[in-house]
Amino acid sequence: WYKDNVDLTSNSGYTITDDQSGGGRSSNLTVSAASLSNTGAYRCVASFTDGQTINSNTANINVYGFTTTPSLKKNIEGTGVTMSCSIKKDPTTPTITWEKDNTPFSSNIADTSTSTFTSSELRLTSVSLSDMGFYRCKAVFGYVDASFAGGTVS
Repeated sequence: WYKDNVDLTSNSGYTITDDQSGGGRSSNLTVSAASLSNTGAYRCVASFTDGQTINSNTANINVYGFTTTPSLKKNIEGTGVTMSCSIKKDPTTPTITWEKDNTPFSSNIADTSTSTFTSSELRLTSVSLSDMGFYRCKAVFGYVDASFAGGTVS
């Protein structure tokens, strides 16, 4: 197996399994824990005892993940706090939403005069005790929940 023309046989982030049942032979590549660095062009090469090789078609794999995530924020009551998240957007732009304590963040959770949010930033302009909690940024690509990233306000 190759990723971007680099041999993966000795790479610890991948598992290669061969199957010789049924009179044929197949090989499977498994990514142990996908990350942005796993994005690339993958192909399998079959080598025969006579020196001949056959290349599989190339599979282009895109892995999406956050490049900036919310973090723990400790604030004094009445001050502002901003949490940011950004995600690799190429080639598809995800829908990014925010949650507080596993509830979708919307105008009915926080007073819109003191809270605003955009696709990549949640800003609480005047923190109160009721704002304490776990905030999560969620990215959805089409019908697939790609990633979650969270931070706590205390």
